[in-house]
Amino acid sequence: MAGHLGRTVEELQDMDHAELMEWVAFSRIEPIGSARMDYLFALMMHTMVSCWSTSSHKLVDFLPDWLGERSKGMDPVGVFHALKGMAKKGG
Repeated sequence: MAGHLGRTVEELQDMDHAELMEWVAFSRIEPIGSARMDYLFALMMHTMVSCWSTSSHKLVDFLPDWLGERSKGMDPVGVFHALKGMAKKGG
């Protein structure tokens, strides 16, 4: 968050609690940094697969599960097969 706000970590420690909580709430609505990039990349991949694949996928299938919150999802083998199917359909 410090990098996004153009502040140092020490400067964030001087931020009052109310302002910090506003930034936390904002980041839940509009992800900051790499979380936002993960979402945008997942959206792009979901769109591409939806255009070229006959199988149905959810956007969440393309989001990394960094914290292991989803018990199951598309594993690397599943991604490989989905992309392989897309390549065969296009070629």
